[in-house]
Amino acid sequence: MATNGLIFLLCLLSYAAAQRWRGDGRCGPNYPAPSANPGECNPNSVDPCCSEWGWCGHESGHCDCALCVDYSAGGSVPAGSLSGDCPRIVTRSEWGARHSSWVQYISQPVPKVVIHHSTGGTCGDQASCSAKVRGFQNYHMDSNGWGDIGYNFLVGNDGNVYEGRGWDRRGAHALNVNTESIGIYFMGDFTSQKPTASAIAAAKSLISCGVSLGKIRSGYSLYGHRDVGSTACPGNLLYDDVKSWGRYVG
Repeated sequence: MATNGLIFLLCLLSYAAAQRWRGDGRCGPNYPAPSANPGECNPNSVDPCCSEWGWCGHESGHCDCALCVDYSAGGSVPAGSLSGDCPRIVTRSEWGARHSSWVQYISQPVPKVVIHHSTGGTCGDQASCSAKVRGFQNYHMDSNGWGDIGYNFLVGNDGNVYEGRGWDRRGAHALNVNTESIGIYFMGDFTSQKPTASAIAAAKSLISCGVSLGKIRSGYSLYGHRDVGSTACPGNLLYDDVKSWGRYVG
């Protein structure tokens, strides 16, 4: 009986450990583990360190920076980690992204942020928003012939941010400023309605996150898509709201 009890205890401890890290290589306060605590990196794996950008790895940028956490050395997520300033970001693996067919990188920090909206309906939960993001990616890759979904990030009315091309890859969202901007895309037509308060808060938080991470210049300029191209995007009511955010230059 004692042996059975020991086996059960070992299994329980193993299960508890597995709940501390994710299956997609992300970590930190912005990427919760199955336990709902900040995601960790497996200390016994080849990638035991969490970078300040929320990725597990083993190189200097993962293990040796001021905000890095080396779990093989018994580390824990530092209080005030920059990734904790970011909104909830649904990763590409979580929404079911295809692999990019080609990639171009962008010089950082970028000086501009461009806000967009889409045609069609909104989405109010992660499942429906993820389906919309997959649809956008398929259209951009299969019909437009692009290397990936065009936007750096997308925002749903569920209040989540969805990772598109992300911080480091050049977007395909505003022809004249793709090389110097981050494109944020609100899912839904906001000509005669506004996004939810949680969606707007998520977008603002994402911009602040980008500044904190050094991805967006602290003195960035904010635009609606119509300010840099011939379009009605991002819809009249969203555009009116964007103009009140601060750092809007039009």
